[in-house]
Amino acid sequence: MTSPPCPALWARLTAVGARAWDVLSLYLPVALMGALALVTWAIVKRAAEPGPAAAVALPAGQADYTLHEVLLRRYDGQGRLSVELRGRSLAHYPASGHTEVHQARLARWDHDRGQHSVVRAAQVRLDDARQMYAFEGPTHYERQPLPGHTGPRLALQGQRLVWDEAAQLLQSDEPVRLIRDADTLTASRMRYDERLGLAEFTGDVRATFAPRQPRAGASAQ
Repeated sequence: MTSPPCPALWARLTAVGARAWDVLSLYLPVALMGALALVTWAIVKRAAEPGPAAAVALPAGQADYTLHEVLLRRYDGQGRLSVELRGRSLAHYPASGHTEVHQARLARWDHDRGQHSVVRAAQVRLDDARQMYAFEGPTHYERQPLPGHTGPRLALQGQRLVWDEAAQLLQSDEPVRLIRDADTLTASRMRYDERLGLAEFTGDVRATFAPRQPRAGASAQ
């Protein structure tokens, strides 16, 4: 049989155990309250976190957002303003992937060619990729050289113009009226390649050309 510990050692162990119990009894409620608060916070946070929203497809003809008094600007790699779109209102239609801008004004700055163009239309429809612009209603297009550059001034009027940003093409399948400086031309359809500076008019084409001043040194016949 083992002998019991000596009375002095037993008294010392008893005193240490009593002090430990006093400390534990003092901090145990605080620890339990802290653990309870932590668990409660975790439960509330988990319940408050929104789950993944179910995607709701909007029907055709219904906009997911609408803006008023719109001003959108795009800059080139050198920080120069290249495109500016203004409108009375803007609405995006996700079902068809296009945006409509009413009372639109689209301005473009071609710094490489030294040209500035502005299109005003009752409405413009553009795709989400910002590549196709369809100007509808009374439409007025103007182009002039930038300061320090030379070139003719152009004005184009029609009811529907389509601008292809990637191909740099301006087209119309409806009658148009073109004014180039003092010359006037009307046609049933038009296709203008801005990269080449070439215009093609088809259908009923009529033109009126202003008299040209004879070049200096040219003799009259």
